[in-house]
Order: sequence, then structure tokens, then C-alpha cells
Amino acid sequence: EPIPEDLGSFTDEARKVFVETTTAQEEVGGARSAIDTLNTRLGERREQLDARERDIDLREDLLRAAEVRIEERITELRALESRISGLIKQRDEEEANRFQNLVTMYSAMKPKDAARVFDGLDTAVLVEVAAALDPRVMGEIMAALNPETAQRLTVSLMNRAIQSETPLAIEDLPQI
Repeated sequence: EPIPEDLGSFTDEARKVFVETTTAQEEVGGARSAIDTLNTRLGERREQLDARERDIDLREDLLRAAEVRIEERITELRALESRISGLIKQRDEEEANRFQNLVTMYSAMKPKDAARVFDGLDTAVLVEVAAALDPRVMGEIMAALNPETAQRLTVSLMNRAIQSETPLAIEDLPQI
């Protein structure tokens, strides 16, 4: 309400109350406007925060789903690894059995017959078979081998023995 120009009809006390009341009403009106603006801004901010919370919740759900898929994949890979390890072990055992059967077969042969076969074998195969044979049986076969094959086999067996030796550790060397 506008302040009447003629406040003369009011007492000083009444004029003072009127002016204070009018000023207070203007301040309250301005404050209400500020409160309304503040409430509007807070509402907008709340909406932004709610949208952000929904976005974060969606991302968390996606991360949980990804973690579940990763765990499932890890489980599948571990099962596959176990299966592959089992197959490799089985193949190695079968290979070892075949090799042992080969060694048994050569052990059962007459030394001259085994020597004829050994003369035509590749050096790598010959070394593996010779190393697995009983030394007495191998000695008889060596005696019947072609001298060049016997020499090549002897050198290869020695090289294999040298390579399989463990090197000396620094602590085992003589102190200076």
C-alpha cells in the first residue's frame, strides 16, 4: 500500500507503525519472491540431482552386469584351462606309455637286430631311446652298431649329460 501523503491526521506513533508495517510488507513480499526463486532453483537442482542419481544407478547396474559376465567368463576359462590341462596330461601319459613300449620292444630284441634299426634312426630319437634303455642292454646294442653311429650316439649322450648337469652356484665356487 502506498504511504498516504497526509500523515498529519495520524499520531507520530501511528505514523511510525504505518511506515514500519509498509516497509515490512515490502520486505516480506521481496523475501517471498526470493524464497520462491530459491525454491524454484532448489527444485531444478533436485531434478538435476535426481537425473544424475538415476544415471549413476544405471551405470552401477551396467557395471554389476559386466562384473557378472566377467566372472562367468573367468569361470568358463578356468574350466577350459582345466580341461586343456587334463588333455595335455593325458596326451603326455599316452606318449610316455608309447615311448616306454618302444623301449621295452628294443630291450626285448636281439642286440644285432636292434643295432640294425638304430643305425637308421635320427640322432635325437636314438639318444632318447638309448638313454631310457638299461645300460647292459644298450651296451650289447652298442657293440653291434655301426662304428660311426656308435660314435655319434656316444657323443650325443655325453652332450646330453653335460647339458643336464646343474651349473655351480656362486657359493660353490672357490673363495679368492
